[in-house]
Amino acid sequence: EPWQRAAATLVHAWIYLLLIVVPLLGWIGISLYPALTLFDLFDLPALTGTNRAASESVLVAHAFGAYILIALIFAHVGAALFHHFVRRDGTLRRMLPGLR
Repeated sequence: EPWQRAAATLVHAWIYLLLIVVPLLGWIGISLYPALTLFDLFDLPALTGTNRAASESVLVAHAFGAYILIALIFAHVGAALFHHFVRRDGTLRRMLPGLR
């Protein structure tokens, strides 16, 4: 149906956008804090100068974006399972080549 195609396009676009924006917000947030050593494994170069007040705002936006991304992924998986088990229209088989 047209509304489902529009919703799928919108969800895909937001997932791709957030897959880029969320890590960048995290990097900017830790640059502002600064806490550039990640998990004691590697260091990131700083993107900005230190500003802890701004880092809090950026990291809140980072967390909010991450939660939205998780919700969109759950919606995407739910829609794929709906198409597979309820509508039985082959959408999931087209998405996963191993199911053909």
